[in-house]
Amino acid sequence: MESGDRSTAAEANGSGTPAAMSQCAIAGFATGLLGLVVPCCPVIPVVAMVLGWVARGRIRRDPNLGGGRLALAAMLLGGAGMLLQGLVIDWFTNRFRETVELRSEAAIDALMRSATEADAEGVQANWGESSSVAEVLELGGIARDRYGWFRGISVVGWTYGGGFAEPDVEAAVIWNFEGRDLTGSFRMRLVPGTTISDPFPTPMPIELLIADDREGPLQVPGASTVPAAPNAEGASEGG
Repeated sequence: MESGDRSTAAEANGSGTPAAMSQCAIAGFATGLLGLVVPCCPVIPVVAMVLGWVARGRIRRDPNLGGGRLALAAMLLGGAGMLLQGLVIDWFTNRFRETVELRSEAAIDALMRSATEADAEGVQANWGESSSVAEVLELGGIARDRYGWFRGISVVGWTYGGGFAEPDVEAAVIWNFEGRDLTGSFRMRLVPGTTISDPFPTPMPIELLIADDREGPLQVPGASTVPAAPNAEGASEGG
């Protein structure tokens, strides 16, 4: 019979005193249960497994310690908790990406429609850099003149970056206009969620690029959206 199966010291060492229960086994079992109840911290199941393993070793070495089955249960609960934690993290990651990408597309769509319609309030509400609202409006006006009204975007691929402190996401896209489709990109700053009911971030556009090899790219911020005018020297030579 395993030492953990001893219920009394009479079974363990011939005395009539009940065997002392391993505190490490108790802690491991409680931690294993906690890992199932709180499936958002992957450290908890690992701690439960370690405590259960340590308790099993101590019980084998000390005939006066009981709790072998509890220690084994702690290890099993820890393993189950790790599996559950992995499933929850995988679900949350997929949900996070899906929400961020849908919100990013909606924000860019609203921003570009406002820009091409010369709606300053709409641009202000959907653009993440207040200092360059005028540039976005300028970009929208030039895009409308060149390509017609904005119809939407088709996302080609997503890239997540920016680090933990200032996360962002960038998308390679095809801009769909009334008269022409063009490649380009946009970048979003991810503003962290502040409520339990909606913990996912709010994307705010901070960079736009419409790549146009014929008439020149449109970009905010960075290169001017206004096509370069010929200098006076070049104009006189041409004349």
